[in-house]
Amino acid sequence: MTQRLAAVLAGQGGVFATRDALTAGIDHRELAALVRARAVVRVRRGAFVSGAVYEAAHPDERYRLRVRALLRARPESAAASHAALALHGLPHWSSDPRRIDLVAPVSRSHSSGGVVVRPLGECEIVLVDGWRSAGLAAALLQHAAGNGALAGVVAMDAAVHSTAIGLDRLSALAEQVQGRGARDARRAVAMVDPACESVGETRTRILLRDLGIPCRSQVVVYDARAVLARVDFLAYDRVVIEFDGLCKYDGFAGREALAREKARESRLHDLGYEVVRLIWADLDNPPEVLRRVQVAAARARARS
Repeated sequence: MTQRLAAVLAGQGGVFATRDALTAGIDHRELAALVRARAVVRVRRGAFVSGAVYEAAHPDERYRLRVRALLRARPESAAASHAALALHGLPHWSSDPRRIDLVAPVSRSHSSGGVVVRPLGECEIVLVDGWRSAGLAAALLQHAAGNGALAGVVAMDAAVHSTAIGLDRLSALAEQVQGRGARDARRAVAMVDPACESVGETRTRILLRDLGIPCRSQVVVYDARAVLARVDFLAYDRVVIEFDGLCKYDGFAGREALAREKARESRLHDLGYEVVRLIWADLDNPPEVLRRVQVAAARARARS
């Protein structure tokens, strides 16, 4: 790789288009050789990412790199739906990582090789770190309309919790959504809970709701008028439900964290609370979650 192309990559966050390579003095034959050597990765026709940057990236960051490379190759376009959410740094759970949605000045929608291009219409376009994207509200509503209400509320919870957008504005714009997916977009907005702090918490909350388990999010529990804990969810007044996600307890710091969690849980138990801990796999087994919560509720009632 030449110094000029390396400079282009550094200036554009590891992505470039064919025209950038030509400007840097690398012809089509040399570019093909770089792809074969895996010095660069071709993510779509005319769109490339530095091989080293791509290999070192987390899957979510790889998707963001592909979106940016495609935008570099198509400067008239802007990211939309979950591609836009990736640029905005928001979760796009349950979306197809092989698909990139764009809006552009075209007369009708078309798709090819996993790239879906729709007419720009009245979609607000903003710059996110220099990259053209649908505005946050539009991206959230597009994501919900295209990927379902649950996927939509996961992203909306994160956006509203971070104060990147207000729920009132999102609700007002949802009423203007028309066509296929409009119902899912409005349903997602109606389910938003700004207290939820992660994808796992949002999915847990919706699962509990679907199971008919009444609960409150981010409840503060007091011990002798002092704050003992802020728990993810409190159900039936005495059942604490926590989502653990990918919590690790390896090493010295991990053992300390585990000890603190055990002490916290013991104090909750002394106050009459039962604790149910959920991990990712539990979210795919609703009957078992229902059983565990009901058993915990029965134990709490028996102790009261």
